[in-house]
Amino acid sequence: MAAIDPGSLNPMAPSHDEHQEFVQRSPILMIGRDPTLMVYKAAVLGTASLAVDTALPGQALTILEEKAPYNLVILSHTLEPDEALHIRNAIRARNLGTKLLLMLGPRGTPLNYELFDATLRGLDGPAALIAKVQQLLDREPAPAANGSCCGPGQ
Repeated sequence: MAAIDPGSLNPMAPSHDEHQEFVQRSPILMIGRDPTLMVYKAAVLGTASLAVDTALPGQALTILEEKAPYNLVILSHTLEPDEALHIRNAIRARNLGTKLLLMLGPRGTPLNYELFDATLRGLDGPAALIAKVQQLLDREPAPAANGSCCGPGQ
């Protein structure tokens, strides 16, 4: 049975080859304790054609060792500060080229923010998340199909 090219179903969709090239070019890993929140944030980033893998803290280092190098790791505010610091130190020891984005909860996180490439408050919203990730990946913002990044009011 022949594989179906996504572009044949939707002329605006990237071809399989274009999608594979993109995934190899901009891998992102999001690490946190709340799978539902990570899936939501990955979907938000997906609206800007950003491919995101997710991992719980216990899986993170194994995934980082087994998969292709990630260009960006997003550390969720749901991580304990010592977990975020441990993961950060492990990433820095293995791959100095991986950028780290620390997501902050409403009250911040008791960590030295200078240890990370960037920080972002979760309350800043989906548009700010997309913009920060694109900035860290040195990508031009992707135009949204409906004129907004994430729906009405965002």
